[in-house]
Amino acid sequence: MVCASHLANADVGKFRLKGVSLNCTYLQVASCLLRLHALKKRSLRQTWGSSVVIFHGVRMFRISSLYSSMAFAILAIAMTLFCWVTPMASAQTFEEALASAQKGDSRAQFDVGLATLNYSSDPEYVMMAMDFLTRAADQGYRDAQSFLGTTYETGSYVPSDPVLSTKYYAMAANQGDTFAQSRMGFAYHNGIGVSKDASLSLKWHTAAAENGSAASQTALSIIYADGVGVPKNYVEAFKWQHAAAVQGDPNHQIILAWYYFRGQGTPKSYTHAYMWFSLAASQGNEDAERMFSKFEELLTIEQIAEAQSMASNCFRSKYFECE
Repeated sequence: MVCASHLANADVGKFRLKGVSLNCTYLQVASCLLRLHALKKRSLRQTWGSSVVIFHGVRMFRISSLYSSMAFAILAIAMTLFCWVTPMASAQTFEEALASAQKGDSRAQFDVGLATLNYSSDPEYVMMAMDFLTRAADQGYRDAQSFLGTTYETGSYVPSDPVLSTKYYAMAANQGDTFAQSRMGFAYHNGIGVSKDASLSLKWHTAAAENGSAASQTALSIIYADGVGVPKNYVEAFKWQHAAAVQGDPNHQIILAWYYFRGQGTPKSYTHAYMWFSLAASQGNEDAERMFSKFEELLTIEQIAEAQSMASNCFRSKYFECE
């Protein structure tokens, strides 16, 4: 299956499966997400609020909440199930990879498992694919562990199984997989596949946040702002929210704007709040767009001009100069 979007000079993976060439750029994930959502017609339930999944500034679809599991899990599952993105030697055939997999090569087992899922969703192919993926994961292949965690979480190709999902996420998380660490943070926060445990949620979200996960950075921000298992600490909450916002997602930017608006963890600044609302609105975020009318009453024309200039500098510097 080949997805529709294209980007010049993007990284491309390729694999030949019985004469079928599967190609995908990383930005093809956007169309893959839409296709997956349309096929599965799932209700995406999460923990906090209501928002829109954004990928590289493109509005995808509305989900029932902002930060927990399903949006990020579906992003990962789409990247692997609908687009072949693992670079392989172009001359390698499926038969050669299969031979290596049958000899116990965990990387080959992972490759064959993914290629088989790409080839067909018929039960016999799914069974064979899951067998190879499970063998790779049980041998310690981290990508297979994370992939199985996502597969069992979303119920793609196999029935959803929260216990198996967290089992494989934990295996990958313990090997330093950032996405799996973030998923474990949400699992322990929500009690999905494991018992609720605020301290373990904090542990895994902190590990993922330190590795750059914007989802876990915002989760930590909420944990510290609400005092979930820790004393309330708005300074720490602001720090993590700022780290998430400068990664460019408008949903994280809106939350940071509110910290400035309320003066939580940072001096109150309507100018900075306007700047972050402006950056989020420029990516099509409707909630941010609605805030502009409120700021007309709070800021002078000169302050609005200053905020717009700050936003422009922030964007041009790729979020390195945002103060």
